[in-house]
Amino acid sequence: MVRCEGEFDAFGNFNFTLQKPGATSEAAGILRQTGLLILCLGLLCALFTLSIAVKPGLRLGAGIPATLLMIGLGVFYLARPIPVSTEQANPIPPNSESVAAGQAVFTVHCVSCHGETGKGDGPLGVVLNPRPADLSQHAIPGVHTDAQLYEWITDGFPGSAMPAWKSRLSDTDRWNLVNFIRTSAPRQ
Repeated sequence: MVRCEGEFDAFGNFNFTLQKPGATSEAAGILRQTGLLILCLGLLCALFTLSIAVKPGLRLGAGIPATLLMIGLGVFYLARPIPVSTEQANPIPPNSESVAAGQAVFTVHCVSCHGETGKGDGPLGVVLNPRPADLSQHAIPGVHTDAQLYEWITDGFPGSAMPAWKSRLSDTDRWNLVNFIRTSAPRQ
């Protein structure tokens, strides 16, 4: 990252794709389905363990560990984060016009939850659980790519009250918003 007084920061992200060639986001769906299947098998194992009439030592020694293992694996697969596609580059340069347009979008649509400074302390944000993100921490170069920020604005953020803005904001507005959010990164 290069910082110059009175100029926009210049930075470069180096993203390394570690997926096998041809891997797609369908892999995320397969992981979820696998997790659900293993979890269901664990629950069936629990029911079977409780329903068989054998010595309690055998039931506790074999059935319960197998049940816990299956349920644990199921929860593990279900709790894994959803992979985010980071292949799309920001087509809008972060110039003053883009940042100003992003600030206007932020003021109209985001301030109520994220607050004036993007710290997640807006009037609606203080009552949400979980609280809205502190955008200054997510804007730090290298923490998240522009494509990740754009995807979260577009599709919402899973497990939070962050709505999907795809149908209400144009692609250009969403990319301008990403450029504006980048300006909230703390200065070092």
